[in-house]
This record gives sequence, structure tokens and C-alpha cells, in this order.
Amino acid sequence: DPSTAMLTQVVYGSPAYAAGLRERDRIYEIGGRTFQTTDDFLKLATTLPAPVEVVAERAGVLQRFTIELPKTMAETSATPAAPSDAAPKDAGDM
Repeated sequence: DPSTAMLTQVVYGSPAYAAGLRERDRIYEIGGRTFQTTDDFLKLATTLPAPVEVVAERAGVLQRFTIELPKTMAETSATPAAPSDAAPKDAGDM
């Protein structure tokens, strides 16, 4: 079974916030890929090209969100879209 990452914070005005992600959303996929650990999640978040599609659960319902990065950020920064806006947690840490 793939792991999940629970968002513990989403910064207002960030790309993740603009995409509709909110605190306590549980991420199942990023860029069409599942992950097993927080490190796997962070690696995907920092290497996948923008825009990044995220599958997250909110209130028991799976939803798709598309995170758009500003062009300058996507081209020049290794900062992840979702993780820079939210601190993921492995499901085992909850």
C-alpha cells in the first residue's frame, strides 16, 4: 500500500493554497505517482516539472488539485510545490 502525506500547514497565497490544498488534506499521489516515505514524497515534489497534479483526500473524498508554480520559481528553484507550503507526515507518524 502506498503511504500518504498529511498536510499540517498550507501557507495562504502559496501555489498549494491557490490550487485548493488545505491543512489536514491527505496526499496519496503527486504527479501521478505514489510514494512510500516522506523522503520519496519530497523527492517527487522537488523533481517533477510544474504543473504538478496532486490527489488528496479531504473529508473522505478524493480530489485532484493542480499546483502551478510561477515561471521563475519552476525554472530556477528546487523548492517543492506542496512540501514548501506544507509539512508532510508519514501515515505511521500519526
